[in-house]
Amino acid sequence: MIMGTFEDFRQQVTANAERVGLALRRRNRAPYGFELINEHGDVPTSGTLEELDGYLADQWVKTGADSVGDR
Repeated sequence: MIMGTFEDFRQQVTANAERVGLALRRRNRAPYGFELINEHGDVPTSGTLEELDGYLADQWVKTGADSVGDR
């Protein structure tokens, strides 16, 4: 992955979250970072953008949607 700006990466993680039915939200209180939220407002995981990107990649594979052209 070629890394661009922080905003580019945040937008990429946001798009990946939407693919698996989640939304990305910034945590403004300690511990700072980001959360993924489902449609019920539950938080399945939280962490850095890099950690969430890895989590989303795993979720994408688990849905069986990981094929050439799906990303």
